[in-house]
Amino acid sequence: MNDTTETLSKPMTTGFPGQDYLRAVVFWATFVFATGVCYLILLAIVIWKKLFDPKHVTQGAHWLATFWARWIMHAAPGWRWSYSGFENLPKEGEPPVVLVANHQSSADIGAIYLTQAQFRWLSKDTVFRLPCIGHAMKWAGYVSIKRGDRHSSHAAVRQSAAWIRRGVSMFYFPEGTRSEDGRLRDFKVGAFRLAVEEGVAICPVVLCGTKDMMRKNSGIPKAAHLILDVMPKVWPLPEETPELFARRVRSMIEARLRYLESIL
Repeated sequence: MNDTTETLSKPMTTGFPGQDYLRAVVFWATFVFATGVCYLILLAIVIWKKLFDPKHVTQGAHWLATFWARWIMHAAPGWRWSYSGFENLPKEGEPPVVLVANHQSSADIGAIYLTQAQFRWLSKDTVFRLPCIGHAMKWAGYVSIKRGDRHSSHAAVRQSAAWIRRGVSMFYFPEGTRSEDGRLRDFKVGAFRLAVEEGVAICPVVLCGTKDMMRKNSGIPKAAHLILDVMPKVWPLPEETPELFARRVRSMIEARLRYLESIL
């Protein structure tokens, strides 16, 4: 890891009977409390923005989502993290990018917000139906997609392109779903086709360790260390198809992930 690297740590406890369940109680109590408080604040922000600054409603909602996620990440017992490469994220006034990351766990969502970057997610439509969270996502301008629905896919592409043209980055998990074993799945090409057609770079993000924070289909968080690494921007090569572009970026993420796993 390099340059902008920060480690935020909390002591890893040695363990005792029932520790995992106690950790789960603390985590989910914090999650519910933080979600409720932030939702009430968000209502006020949305009303204020719609009345006095309607062009920036989604921006305000996204920044509050960032605060919400960081609150939960900091409060989770036994979670530690370090990060690098944040200088590769687009700064204010710079062209947007399409951010892509490997997907190991539901903890990936909180991990990405640690970047504090302004972006819009592509997320499955079922998440938008969740109480409070679904409303917040709509107000933030996040993009919904229904798996297997071609009309929904086309609409998601149009919305994503519209955000890019407004100067806002888009975020994708190109594997489409969380990996069962932490190994990188094949990448879908949507994010890469978007980057090619809109003339922007791909910014690869590598998440290492989140699979141990919150395993798939488990609601019990574990003590673990996350490494979040933002790699330099990648542009398509001349005559490179979106499919080949996706494979090339996948290989880069896979190689970086293996290296980070070796030092974690």
